[in-house]
Amino acid sequence: MYTTGTNRSSHNCACENNFCPHCGLPACRPVRPLKFADGALLSTYDRDYDEKRGQPSGLCGLASKDKTFVPPSGKLSDKTTQRIDFPPKQGKYQGKRGPERTPIPYRPFDASTTYNTFHTPKPIPEKGPPKQRPALESPPFQGLTSYASDYQPKPIQKQTRHMPHQDRLDLPFLGNSTYRDDFTPKPMPAKDPKPPPTLLPSKNDLNYTTYGKDFVPLPFPERKEGLCCDVPSHTQTLQHSHSVSQQSIRGSLRGSTQSKMFGNTTGRLYSMK
Repeated sequence: MYTTGTNRSSHNCACENNFCPHCGLPACRPVRPLKFADGALLSTYDRDYDEKRGQPSGLCGLASKDKTFVPPSGKLSDKTTQRIDFPPKQGKYQGKRGPERTPIPYRPFDASTTYNTFHTPKPIPEKGPPKQRPALESPPFQGLTSYASDYQPKPIQKQTRHMPHQDRLDLPFLGNSTYRDDFTPKPMPAKDPKPPPTLLPSKNDLNYTTYGKDFVPLPFPERKEGLCCDVPSHTQTLQHSHSVSQQSIRGSLRGSTQSKMFGNTTGRLYSMK
């Protein structure tokens, strides 16, 4: 069921603007193949979304053209949009210059300026005779300074040479010093030597560790498995021989580990609790 839509744009087809009132698709929508036997397989996107067809070129105008505008090929010009919109401004025409005027004759200025009126020249004083330069080398000072007059020199007592002490001791010094006289060495109290320790047999087990104390190995229970027959290839016979070989390997490994840790010792290595 299709109705004619008068307000919708034309699709440039022979459907006379017939659109579905529910989905809005044109009535002339082609039936596309959905199976391989009908034609090429299409995706759900191509099946649900048809390609939109634009208006005719006469009605569309510039809307149907590409967004990128390519100017026609022609002679290159330096006219840019800036030069077209902002042409250079030219100054106004001043006209031709008139005839030259005669120069004003020069006349001397007889009047007085405001500077000369307010600032009168001051008379320059006459220079006297030049001062005599001081001598380069001053003669010796014959007078008395204030320091020498205020501070009279004090007479210094004559110092005599010290004579060597008569009671001096010759080397080597065999006497006693004041330190040795005041601080006599104190005798150290006698101490009895500590007797050597006696070698006592160890009362602890050889495996004296936290693991050996807390975890005591338990003996493995004997397994009694009956043999149904004497055939070596039987399943029950193979399992029994495998368990016996594993027990022998465990016993040999435990004995070698204990011998490495505690050496070759005789007696029991583990205490049975």
